[in-house]
Amino acid sequence: MNTPTPSELRDRLIAELRRDLVGPHAPDEEISDRPSVQYLTGILYPAGTTVENSEEDERMGIGGDDADDEDEPRVIFSQTIYPSAIGLSFAVDRSVDELVVHVAYGIYQSSDSTSGLIWKRQQVTSRVTITLNDSGSVSLEHGASLEWSVRRHEDTIPVTISLVNRNAFPPDQQADDELCLFQPSIRVEAGAGQYPFLHRIPYGSVPEDADLESYRLLYRDSYEFAVGHSCAVSWGDVVSGRCGWLQTHIIPDYQLQMTTPNVMDGLEMAALADARSPADIVSRLQPLLDAYATWIDEQHTRIAGLETPLQTIAERHMDRCRQALERMRAGLELIQNDAQVFDAFRFANRAMLLQRSYGTWAEAYRRSGARTPAPTMGGAWRPFQIAFILLNLAGIARPETEDREIVDLLWFPTGGGKTEAYLGLTAFTIGLRRLRGGDGGVTVIMRYTLRLLTTQQFQRAATLICACEYLRRRNPGIWGAEPISIGLWVGAGATPNSIKGDDGAEQALNKLRSGKQVLEGNPMQLPSCPWCGEELGVRSYSIDPERERMLISCPRKECEFHSPPGRPDRSIPTLLIDEDIYHFCPTLLLATADKFARLPWKPQTMA
Repeated sequence: MNTPTPSELRDRLIAELRRDLVGPHAPDEEISDRPSVQYLTGILYPAGTTVENSEEDERMGIGGDDADDEDEPRVIFSQTIYPSAIGLSFAVDRSVDELVVHVAYGIYQSSDSTSGLIWKRQQVTSRVTITLNDSGSVSLEHGASLEWSVRRHEDTIPVTISLVNRNAFPPDQQADDELCLFQPSIRVEAGAGQYPFLHRIPYGSVPEDADLESYRLLYRDSYEFAVGHSCAVSWGDVVSGRCGWLQTHIIPDYQLQMTTPNVMDGLEMAALADARSPADIVSRLQPLLDAYATWIDEQHTRIAGLETPLQTIAERHMDRCRQALERMRAGLELIQNDAQVFDAFRFANRAMLLQRSYGTWAEAYRRSGARTPAPTMGGAWRPFQIAFILLNLAGIARPETEDREIVDLLWFPTGGGKTEAYLGLTAFTIGLRRLRGGDGGVTVIMRYTLRLLTTQQFQRAATLICACEYLRRRNPGIWGAEPISIGLWVGAGATPNSIKGDDGAEQALNKLRSGKQVLEGNPMQLPSCPWCGEELGVRSYSIDPERERMLISCPRKECEFHSPPGRPDRSIPTLLIDEDIYHFCPTLLLATADKFARLPWKPQTMA
């Protein structure tokens, strides 16, 4: 038996997901559970109420303001717990007179059997030819209705087709499964060899909307032939910007191609950290800027081949690219001309080299349980990562620069290296502040919207902070006497707010040591040492009675962050308790949005 490819496994997973969530397992299946219990989605309930079109419906040209529409029954697409319709909107050119619509759905009838009540499925299919002269509807079996709305514009005919369950909603407001339609689908096509469906642009787009204009340029070769309502739509037989058929799907899926960042020579972290002069760094980074400048010139030559409306948008994009290039050049000039920026940049590369190497080493140990004697030191920047750092150097190093008014969005698919890019910038900022005499205090704030995401990122960022602290301990005369630390500020639902008290960290640790569970306010937010990967048990957490703060010590004696008795300065540099954060001000603070909202109400945060 051949081993399935990743693509085949993906297809199987999607098929099983649809079978389990939408059904059916067989066209004429018999099930013992009610079908509305067996399947979680893809159910059209009786249309007992109607709602006004949503803003999205109006924007896409669904419905209308014609006087004749007042007597037509509205189709429920949204804003209801029990959806009664699915549909799709698309556009065809004015030469198309009719379309063929294939409708399919299942109904379930209950009956008694020797084993109890069973539900037997019946497949219903219909083929309807609709003309595009006007709106209309056709009654189908078991209370279903195929309805379409036609609007004629100057060059196109926008059409909305919907399958609606027009059964009356029971008086007791409890939907009867025998009145529901299951696994509904709509397929629309024209005659053989015809490609009637046009790439559609939403009606009512905001004039001069910069984002929409950019999308028109960037995605000019990506087509949207239809939009689904309470469902998704796929299409096929694409020829010259048109397609031959449309098909609804209850569960959408799309195979997104992997985006792989490119690589360049000369961006090794160790080489940048060991640079003896700014010229060494310039020789390594200048080719990146030159390559970006060449790319900009190549893109600019393509503008003449674009449609006229897109040329202005493309020129604006090129202007922004040139602005980014100039900011990157300004960052490189700072490395050349400012000795502190040069040293902070080398510090950041050294810290990121340690973070990458020790993080990989620790992860390998956590997975296998086998430890190699020492990590293999290595790591290189991806071009977009070092470009992002150069882009922001002037804004961080020079408070008076106009870059302070710019908010940069770093976008890359999951796993591409976004976190490393802004952690590198974090390390630079920490190093520069220490060089300029800022010994202690909050230097960088990272705000997250979700508590779970915050704690996940905390574990990654803690390795970088350990690397920075590792470097500081070896040269406190340069990098400061105060520890470089990280704080997790997420509130009592995840970590305790205080050291003492019934809900404090000390009480929680006592409960954990006695074998009791602590579901909320658990101070053990680091499951393993971020430096070496050793598991952290409850004995790794302790309260320093002298300073009344919680300490975390790696139990592995060879670890840099093993803290023997009387050496709290050797502990893992993390602050997890609100009181500790207020008293000791972590260098890097990770927090949730709700914590920031409380800033005006917490006097401790203003000290």
